[in-house]
Amino acid sequence: MYCPTVAMSEATTCPKGYYCPKEGTITPTPCPAGTYYDAKKDPTLATDKVCVPCPANTYSDTPGALECKTCPSGTFTNGPGATRCSSCPAGKYFDKETKTCKLCPAGHYCPVEGMDNDPITNPTNNPDNPGLAPISCECGKYQPDEGQTKCLDVPVGTYPTSDNINYIESGAIRATACPTGYMCAGACNDKKALKVY
Repeated sequence: MYCPTVAMSEATTCPKGYYCPKEGTITPTPCPAGTYYDAKKDPTLATDKVCVPCPANTYSDTPGALECKTCPSGTFTNGPGATRCSSCPAGKYFDKETKTCKLCPAGHYCPVEGMDNDPITNPTNNPDNPGLAPISCECGKYQPDEGQTKCLDVPVGTYPTSDNINYIESGAIRATACPTGYMCAGACNDKKALKVY
């Protein structure tokens, strides 16, 4: 309860989104950003009782919020009480299942902030699972390390290989030396060494 003017005959109940922290309050205080007003609580209680922190992966960016907003796809919070959502930095992607950032896998690169799909479960960015997935290394390139923002050129005398037979989708993770009797120009070579006759 609060009394906005001196000559009031009775106190006024704090409006939703606000609390009145002590007896004799003249102006109600809004719940701070990062919290929301819990309508089930008594509005005469202190802030930590009426203003509840937004749960993980939700946020409130304005004081006096009546509810928290859900973080957009591909973003997250670092815990409860957030005032904004974050994106994964370049070199990482957002795992929708664990709601955490993971290193871009070997054979792929993550050139921009906010990549948000697992490249193994959604390699083609299909519309049923929208988002920007880590990108497989293109023909003639490879990436042996996780967490990278670009792929490396395959050197002349080598060809791109992977542990996965269909590495065009999974990305090449190494440049393998061209064996004796084969020719490797360092580019695509139809993804293999060419036999010299």
